[in-house]
Amino acid sequence: MATSPLRPQVLGAYRKLLLASRLAFGKNTEKDRITADHIRQAFMANSAETDPKKIKKMLRAAGMAEDIFRKQVYELTETDTEGTYRLHYRQDQLIDLRKPKPDTRSST
Repeated sequence: MATSPLRPQVLGAYRKLLLASRLAFGKNTEKDRITADHIRQAFMANSAETDPKKIKKMLRAAGMAEDIFRKQVYELTETDTEGTYRLHYRQDQLIDLRKPKPDTRSST
């Protein structure tokens, strides 16, 4: 992929995915390290890919994984009380149920 015109997109996806995993597991450095290692290995395993269609498919998968890290991964930590956990979330993970989402479906 060294000569691929998609290289900047791949490197950008790699950085975004690492950052999103760091945001998701920021309080747990062990989980963050394991996840970063897994991301690194996955990108290295596919570094020789030259087919633009396959690369674009992998870029979409990386984008979906980033979205999951940013929006759907929450962290629980056990409190001093046995069997009780504390949920950690970021403000951008909250959904405002008071505001209806605009309808983006096509009317045709």
